[in-house]
Amino acid sequence: MKASNRFYVYVYLDPRKPGKYVYEEYEFDYEPFYIGKGCDRRKDRHISEAKRGKNSFNLNKIRKIISENLYPIIIVYNENMFENDAIALEIKMISSIGRFDLKLGPLTNLTIGGDGAVGHIKSKETRDKLSKAHTGKKFSEEHKSNISLNHYDVSGENNPMFGRNHSITVVENSRKRATGKKASIGAKKKMSLNSTGIGNPNVKLTEKDVLKIRDLYVNKGKTISELSRKYNVNPPCIDKIVKRRSWKHLP
Repeated sequence: MKASNRFYVYVYLDPRKPGKYVYEEYEFDYEPFYIGKGCDRRKDRHISEAKRGKNSFNLNKIRKIISENLYPIIIVYNENMFENDAIALEIKMISSIGRFDLKLGPLTNLTIGGDGAVGHIKSKETRDKLSKAHTGKKFSEEHKSNISLNHYDVSGENNPMFGRNHSITVVENSRKRATGKKASIGAKKKMSLNSTGIGNPNVKLTEKDVLKIRDLYVNKGKTISELSRKYNVNPPCIDKIVKRRSWKHLP
């Protein structure tokens, strides 16, 4: 069967995040959040899947954008391609821009790419292209900056598990492990202390810091990412503080 050059590589951009986003040779006016390859109307299918309520990291983000009366910006980066070339470009772009689940960039892709072709076996030519795409790769300073920014906030829609549920098997196994277990009085006391932050030997914050963090978050509009950088702690720590899941004894 003769190969067809009807494939293309497309990019989803977040309309809420304008700016200059540079990742090696790729430059965008809005933050990219998904790279794909396909043919025909493949690039539009994610929108219809999101509207039907299907769950995935990418579709949850699309739904969030639509809920704010906006629409993802979809661009065709390259077209009229043979499938092997499209796969190679998709994988190279994902590698260059970086996946969020690996803390390497903003992309919601959960694989290296090239997985859209069912039963497809990559040719030696494609494998060689993929190898070259990863060999000796160096990040620009702007790319490093973008990666750094994407390390911080893993709450809400940024979390790869957002909108997803554990399987029944996982839930059932967790329940069985916990059934019949009782914590001693000493263990309960220790857990209580740890929940306040006092009992954690690795705690970096003081009670004064915690009160200031809550004030900055509630009254000054500071984000979890900004506070985590300011106080040099990870975002989940700040998230627990502002939602009063830790340091509960403080007002």
